[in-house]
Amino acid sequence: MVADANFVKNTENKAKAVATFFCWQKTDLSKNLFTRYWRDVHAIWAARTPGFYQYRQLHLDKVDPALLSDLEGIETNLPQEDQPDGMAHISYSSSFIANLLRKPFALKQADEDNAIFVSKNTYQRSVLPFSQTFVDRTNHPDINGSLQKLRFVLAFKRNAEVSTEEFRSYLNHNLCDAWGKRQEVQRLRLEVLQPHENLPNSPKGVVQTWDRGKQYQAWIELGLSEGSSLRSMFTSLPDLQKHISAVHAYPVREMYTIVFDGKPTLVGLRGYQAAQTIAEAGADFQKSKEVLKFTYGAAINGGRLIPQSIYVALVSVVIIGILLFLQFS
Repeated sequence: MVADANFVKNTENKAKAVATFFCWQKTDLSKNLFTRYWRDVHAIWAARTPGFYQYRQLHLDKVDPALLSDLEGIETNLPQEDQPDGMAHISYSSSFIANLLRKPFALKQADEDNAIFVSKNTYQRSVLPFSQTFVDRTNHPDINGSLQKLRFVLAFKRNAEVSTEEFRSYLNHNLCDAWGKRQEVQRLRLEVLQPHENLPNSPKGVVQTWDRGKQYQAWIELGLSEGSSLRSMFTSLPDLQKHISAVHAYPVREMYTIVFDGKPTLVGLRGYQAAQTIAEAGADFQKSKEVLKFTYGAAINGGRLIPQSIYVALVSVVIIGILLFLQFS
């Protein structure tokens, strides 16, 4: 546990760009194989990608409409085929890096790999500064595995009768401000989303289109203390139906932190099974910087595959080039 009570919240809120990938698993895979491939194979690339500030996987159970059965006038269920099986929640160290990593040359290998375990993959950028962590009383930067406490992804659709600005303001000020003051809330993060822009489907068959009417305009990660009721969180909230047309409650089954604060976690470097084995064996020396650097090299410093000195040299050359150009132009 870290000493600063707001360490996780403050660290997450330093991100310069944030995005959410909703993903649907391939139907010919078991849930177990989907989880293991996404977590222990695909995610290892994320741990070695320069510019990732945070990378988390939220593995979701199907929506349980009974959790919010009292929300009259608001949609709380949807067909199973429309329900994503998980989310990659990614923060970037800069907007430039976020845009660069969406270029076709950067996505080629990821698209190839996606086709092995997902049938559909969508991408939505978050709207800053609306998107932020309000509360994190867990204050643990590296949570992995099955969750012992209640945690939900609450996915929202805007009521068409209110403007986008009114919807965002409502979630931010009326809902999150109120929830953030409640003692049973252990974690609270809001993501306000830009619309998903449809892309051509992958040559490998991964669907990258999403009907506008099915897209979410925001989601909230809500962690509650044991014995709390999700339904009670929505009681006494004014004008809920006026601003929200749908809220779908996805229980978070498992969660994995692959990158935090710009550096890969042990799970990101070694995979979850190896990290668990190290923990069970009490082999703490395997977590040391010396051992990790010996095993993985410069990747432990935030996904860099070449030494820091080379990055500094390249930046210096660019700066000198710009100065010379300005001087002689």
